[in-house]
Amino acid sequence: GFRVIYCDFNPNSVDTIQKISKKIGFGPDHFIQGSYQELLSFCQSKNLTIDYLISTDTIEHIYDLDEMFNYFKKLNPSLEMIFTTASNPKNFIKSKALRKLMKKDEIEEFIPLRKQYLSTHYPNLIEDEVNLLAINSRGLRYVDLNDFVNYYTQNKKLKTVDVDQFNCCEPDFGSWTERILPLKNYHELADHYNFNCTIANGFYCDLDKKGIKKEVVSMVNLITLKTNKIGLILSPFMTLKFEPK
Repeated sequence: GFRVIYCDFNPNSVDTIQKISKKIGFGPDHFIQGSYQELLSFCQSKNLTIDYLISTDTIEHIYDLDEMFNYFKKLNPSLEMIFTTASNPKNFIKSKALRKLMKKDEIEEFIPLRKQYLSTHYPNLIEDEVNLLAINSRGLRYVDLNDFVNYYTQNKKLKTVDVDQFNCCEPDFGSWTERILPLKNYHELADHYNFNCTIANGFYCDLDKKGIKKEVVSMVNLITLKTNKIGLILSPFMTLKFEPK
């Protein structure tokens, strides 16, 4: 047998899983509301060793993957991890849709939030400067803005932010909007922490399909799962598997 820990940053999700577990009579052995920091703290306090970690639709939102892997390495140096993400850089149709969402979030939510923060915390900035800094600080959190503003005030030019032209994050916790990374980034991350990284193609659900639609989806899934490069282009999501070297 094995024991299961459920960890989610969203308290509503944790509450829902607890209610479902109680209703059906089984479920995770432990529930944690938080992120990888709280997970490590909990396991250390309970003297628990984690052997396997499975995460769905999460890795594309984590602000600092290097920090996260550093925490996971402390959980267990021999930890095996599986992540699924729909932020597949090789699926151009999917990427286009996600980048459209990023643009919307950045314009409608994140720029106004950074603008409000800058106006409140840096009253000496004139309106044009606030707008300039808010627009060009995409990818930064509130905690990063102090250095960004200081650089500007001292040099009268903008500090370069290490982010591509699409990826954006909410400035409080730094949750990325479905961040799309080159596949090499995952391999480099794995190498740095002495893991092997294997990327597998995902598939389309055909349970709700009938007739010709079901046949088409089945055919696409066959191509997706049986080929590597072409399959990844068609894949609606990908699975990242990290194993110790």
